[in-house]
Amino acid sequence: MRHIILVILMLTTLIYASEETPTKEEVTKLYVATFNRAPDSAGLSYWLNNSGLTLSKIAQSFFDQPETQKLYPNTTSNNAFIASVYKNLFNREPDTEGLNYWENELNANRVSKNSFIQAVINGAQNTATSNDADILTNKTTVGLSFSEAGHSDIDESKTIMADVSDDATTITSAISLYGIPLYISSKIDDAGNSDSKESDNKSDDNSNDSENESDTSSVTTTPTSTTTTTTTSSTPTTSTGAYTLLAWND
Repeated sequence: MRHIILVILMLTTLIYASEETPTKEEVTKLYVATFNRAPDSAGLSYWLNNSGLTLSKIAQSFFDQPETQKLYPNTTSNNAFIASVYKNLFNREPDTEGLNYWENELNANRVSKNSFIQAVINGAQNTATSNDADILTNKTTVGLSFSEAGHSDIDESKTIMADVSDDATTITSAISLYGIPLYISSKIDDAGNSDSKESDNKSDDNSNDSENESDTSSVTTTPTSTTTTTTTSSTPTTSTGAYTLLAWND
């Protein structure tokens, strides 16, 4: 029963997220789940800036790409496909209950493969047996560091993700392979406030307190944010191939 409730919550989140403007973090997770690699800079830029698709449509369109068809030919069983996605995302095999549930859903065509991927991504959480949420967060960070640095080599995009786990030190080890900077994402809460903005406000408050307490001080300190957002804008010099954009009939 708990598993069924969790699945319903995941699918509810999926329906909501699919109508939102996709973020680079969300599309990066699709790359990890589907291809087991970091997004290439050219590809990520295409899906975010040129495709005009919602997140659910991007996930669906992934299955029309030659890379996906090569990874998962028509002879791939749903059982094997589910196992691959879990391995790509969480470095582990699916639990028996989850495997049986999703295999039944896919076999009965009640859930599409792209919807299954999004549901599993949205359901990532840390448990006593596996830190799925931490693993996915670390893989997303490495993936974005790779693409935001302007890298588009497919072999490198696979190599950089190979040893990323729930251990934060694996992020440093991965990005050091190609000497790329760490991508730091500014998180936005439900009220629309970002971490970096919050840090600015706290710095402002601390500065004001110091000024009030020190009447004899004639020096005004301008606070700076302790959290920055890396928004590297880079145009890759290598082409990774064409992406297929389908016309959707809603």
